[in-house]
Amino acid sequence: MIAIFDKLVTTTAQNGYYPVFLFREDMTGFYLSLNQGVTEISKTYKKRKKDVLQIRSENYRAKITVKNDFNLKKIDLKLSNNQLPAKLYEYGNIYAKFYDSKTIPESDTLINDLNYFLSIYQELIYNDNEEINDISSNKVLEHKKLKYHYRIERNQSISNKVKKIKGYVCEACNFDFTNKYGDLGHEFVEVHHLIPISSLDPGEVEMDLVTDFATLCSNCHRMIHRLEDPSKLEELKQLIKNE
Repeated sequence: MIAIFDKLVTTTAQNGYYPVFLFREDMTGFYLSLNQGVTEISKTYKKRKKDVLQIRSENYRAKITVKNDFNLKKIDLKLSNNQLPAKLYEYGNIYAKFYDSKTIPESDTLINDLNYFLSIYQELIYNDNEEINDISSNKVLEHKKLKYHYRIERNQSISNKVKKIKGYVCEACNFDFTNKYGDLGHEFVEVHHLIPISSLDPGEVEMDLVTDFATLCSNCHRMIHRLEDPSKLEELKQLIKNE
């Protein structure tokens, strides 16, 4: 198994989705597969893990379009005794291309195929978000950038690091969930990405956990996204001050 991760989706083969080379157990061939991490799903859904993986695969397929030779929905890893967790990758397959070990193509072809799958990966990442209603521009590019912006906010590892550095009090209105809700609100706050969406590009993004993020209560987080420029934390503070 050889996998490639977009760090904003996952940094481990245990969850998320990613392009991966999967080899048959009998080495008669291998797949380039857009597949899912199966470990976390197995822990969460237990007896229904196969159904969940298949449902998610169908959902992901609906969000992308691939060329005919990359559209295998079912893969067969030729596993003895159908052992888990390897077997689950058959259910987690979104789309794949098969390479027979007797007719493995030249390295240039494999590289081109991988680059194509990486482009499909990025397409899925862009499209795999909730619909966002507060969009100031109807341009497709801006829509995608805003989704990318939201995707950074939702990355749990980034959010946890920001919270540990900046604390759990809203930087806009000073609301403290612990003071209001006691133990229920302990260490709860939301994290907002302050970099303007116009500066975001697909791929690696360098971020400063102190200056590029703000910790906000749920209300302020929603309101800052309604500003024409959701990077203007000071503007939001001024609105609150003028109430």
